[in-house]
Amino acid sequence: MEGLPLRLTASKLRQEVYKILDEVIRTGKPAEIERNGNLLKIVAVSKRYSKLSKLKPRKLTKENSDNFEHLDWTQDWKPR
Repeated sequence: MEGLPLRLTASKLRQEVYKILDEVIRTGKPAEIERNGNLLKIVAVSKRYSKLSKLKPRKLTKENSDNFEHLDWTQDWKPR
């Protein structure tokens, strides 16, 4: 479904309605449907979609994360 055009005809919508709806939900991008010279949009309004879901994982340190597993913080930590 990755190659789905954002603008499609009502006939194409009818053929693949569930795939198109799922794609709109997954990406957050609206689908535009052309019908008799009119342009309609299907947009996701659910709060389940988040712009944060588009973030790419990034490496924040050059250290191997296994090195952090056995760190002893007790000498630096002082309860209030």
